[in-house]
Amino acid sequence: QRLRERLWRDIPWTRRDRVLLLGMRSLIWAIDPLRAAPEGGVTVLCDNEADRNRLDAQLNLLEPEHRPQLLTGNLDALPASQAFDWIGGRLAAADLQAPNWTTLLEGINRHAQPTTGLRLLLSRAELGPAGALRQSGGAAELLNPLVEQEQRWLELQQRPEELLANAGWQLSCDAWLEHLTLPGSTDLADRWLAEGSPYRQAMGEIKTEVLAELRRTLNGLGDGGLRLPMRHQLIKGNQIKP
Repeated sequence: QRLRERLWRDIPWTRRDRVLLLGMRSLIWAIDPLRAAPEGGVTVLCDNEADRNRLDAQLNLLEPEHRPQLLTGNLDALPASQAFDWIGGRLAAADLQAPNWTTLLEGINRHAQPTTGLRLLLSRAELGPAGALRQSGGAAELLNPLVEQEQRWLELQQRPEELLANAGWQLSCDAWLEHLTLPGSTDLADRWLAEGSPYRQAMGEIKTEVLAELRRTLNGLGDGGLRLPMRHQLIKGNQIKP
């Protein structure tokens, strides 16, 4: 809730604002725009069908007149002429890979107008699971190559403020560090290690014995959990007027 409030704080909404939300994996991030702009409307862009289905199920909690429009895919799913008063969202590690950001930035500019406001909350882990285990002293030597692989992946994540500035946005940025404690469990292990998870896709091939050791360690953490540093960045922007 604190992150959500920080994302939308101090926006001078009007009831007729048209709002585009990106990276939405839960309707909780859409509550403030939905309340503030009932006449303009809120469009939520889902990355994939799984996110779309999850949000569809949550829509039942809202009155029909307050439900946003849901679209799946990239910004090409929108009519070419459609522009928004506000473009915002909460983006995670999977959204910060270079190919994704190049496409996303082009779409943002295509659907912005000179008065459009931008609000993006970026959240990225400073360490992967193997790196967090090593930092806490709980990683076997077998995981060392995976720690290095995680760091290379994290370093490749885009810092989009420079891209946005070069594309004509005037920005202010605020960054802070938060440490999360995640209880050890099979759920925690599956979050990273399930077949097809973003982490598995990013790491590529992981040796069977390395994968088994990482899963065993995460399962056995207990209530002490895994201490994971998260870097949050709030980007506020307006287009630079010619």
